[in-house]
Amino acid sequence: MASNTAVMEAVQGVEDVVVDRAMAAALGTASGDELMVLCNEILKRRRGEGILGMILYYHRLPDVMKGRILGMVNRLFTPLRQAASRRNTEGPANVLDIVREAKATRLSYLVGEQLRHGTDVLRDAAAYTFVELAKDCVGARHGIGGTIEPESAAYLQKVVDESVVLYDSHMHPGVLVAMCGLISKGMSEASHVLSVRGHAAVGPIQSLLRQGDDVEVRRATFAMMGISTLSNAALDGIKQAIAIGRFKDYLDHWEMLEMGRVRDKLELLRSCEGLWPGWVAMEGMNEHQRRGMVTWLDLIPMRWLEKVEQLKQLTRWDDTGLRLMGLRILLRIAQEESKHGPCEAVHDAIAEFSMDRDEQVARIALWHLIGCKYSGLAKILASVVNSEHESVRHLAGRHLGPLGFKRLWDHWSKMDHKKRMAAGRALIKISPRFHVYLDEMLRKSDVQTKLRSISMIDLLGQGDFFERKLIQLTYHMDNQVRASAVKALGTVESHEAAKIIETSLSHTDDRVRANAIEAVAAIQTPEVIARLMGLTHDDANRSRANAIGVLMQNRPEDALVELRRMLIDNRASHRVSALWLVEVLGLVEVAKDVVEMSVSDPEQIVQERADRVVRELMRMMNDSGELGLTEDEAGASEAFVTEESAS
Repeated sequence: MASNTAVMEAVQGVEDVVVDRAMAAALGTASGDELMVLCNEILKRRRGEGILGMILYYHRLPDVMKGRILGMVNRLFTPLRQAASRRNTEGPANVLDIVREAKATRLSYLVGEQLRHGTDVLRDAAAYTFVELAKDCVGARHGIGGTIEPESAAYLQKVVDESVVLYDSHMHPGVLVAMCGLISKGMSEASHVLSVRGHAAVGPIQSLLRQGDDVEVRRATFAMMGISTLSNAALDGIKQAIAIGRFKDYLDHWEMLEMGRVRDKLELLRSCEGLWPGWVAMEGMNEHQRRGMVTWLDLIPMRWLEKVEQLKQLTRWDDTGLRLMGLRILLRIAQEESKHGPCEAVHDAIAEFSMDRDEQVARIALWHLIGCKYSGLAKILASVVNSEHESVRHLAGRHLGPLGFKRLWDHWSKMDHKKRMAAGRALIKISPRFHVYLDEMLRKSDVQTKLRSISMIDLLGQGDFFERKLIQLTYHMDNQVRASAVKALGTVESHEAAKIIETSLSHTDDRVRANAIEAVAAIQTPEVIARLMGLTHDDANRSRANAIGVLMQNRPEDALVELRRMLIDNRASHRVSALWLVEVLGLVEVAKDVVEMSVSDPEQIVQERADRVVRELMRMMNDSGELGLTEDEAGASEAFVTEESAS
């Protein structure tokens, strides 16, 4: 090795091509470290003769050096072409390996030359290279998109296309397999010559289609069905595959069934015998293949009643797209068969889809049943009026008989909270025009009408339907409208709505701030909580009480501290608002403070409010022990209740 190192040092800087040829020749005998040194020197010199030598002896190179050759393949077109022409060497075989391993489709023409002019061994290798590159173009290895870009794949398509046209020059069936692998890319020349009965490739491809042993051939069979000379062979192959449970590969390119020539062929068939494997075949299929099964069922010449029975079974599959495809076929069958007389069987099948777990599927089915005046419509409508899908509930409600929006509107102010909720939700369920009616009222200029509309939106949680309008109303000239709109935005789940609510926490109007605090309850960010903590010291009693109320959900200890401070605030309005909060939330933790206020607060109005809160807290509890009051305190409260009752 020392002498070899000396030789390498001696040729440093020598540009003579003889040196490169000598190093290239040495690659045929060198090994181990010596081979690595030679390769590194050749790559360092970057001379054509040396690189050519590395290609000619590619089969002897260490993996790391092979990797370097593959990495620079786009700069080696000349030496690769030269190596491919070196007969009686390993050059042609090495070039095929390099093209395949590097996925160098731009050099596909070199593969084509070996297919036509090479030895039998080279022809086999060239055909294998075509097949492997075709797989990488369409992603057949992993069921995903190909790893070769379409622009680069075009080089391979062109050469494979030509190789099929010139089939009699090589007679290698491997190129037909490669063509099948690329059929979805469009092989126009090959498709044309295969339609000529006397062409050399027709017989071999017919055999491949009937046998169906190769997965690329199975995937291309639907496309081949559209070629007159191959259609019968394609159908034979499909029947055999169905018989042995190997149909799924045929469905990888089911979109080929949409080709006019393929449809025409299937329409000419008089029987579907042997062409339907049953839904049990879908158990091992992927989503794409399952959808191909539905299209296949649609196209084969099965009696419409039998086809309806098959399609009805799709309701049990979780794939929404699959069920939607089946429903659309049923709708078309209903339209076609209704021209010839009653077709209640297909309507029965469609009725099963009206209960679908997907809203779109259920709605489409229900619309059809309504439109055709299905005999069982009343029963279906009664079943879906409480559907989990809003649009289906609306549609069913429209045809079962809507409840009056006007009645709800007129009685809204007279109803208590529970009745409003019950009536409003019932109307929403069965009246598809509820939001239309409410939107019409919301657009009226009268302030009281707007306030009632916003109140309904807020209480019934319908803000998402009116988000844009509510956002506009937060800029209304009337502060009460603005405040109500901000509160209703609390029912909207959007970033923009949350931002407006958060901004409204700093509004100059107390009512707007207070409503923003109520609306912000669902926003749990540290920034919002910090803002709420600040508002517990607000000069406005309503905003202050609301902030404490919201904080009770996530910072109860801090909220109780602030509530007790508010209960002893020197401003009567703040103490009253604090008592309101205690009553609304049922805060028994401050019951003692409230009892004391009901007796000793300096303001009569505060005493009266405190007394009412004490009675409400006692009503909520089963006994005085749950309030945590002493016997004397409980007796005092009871006395006030008795005194008021007596008066």
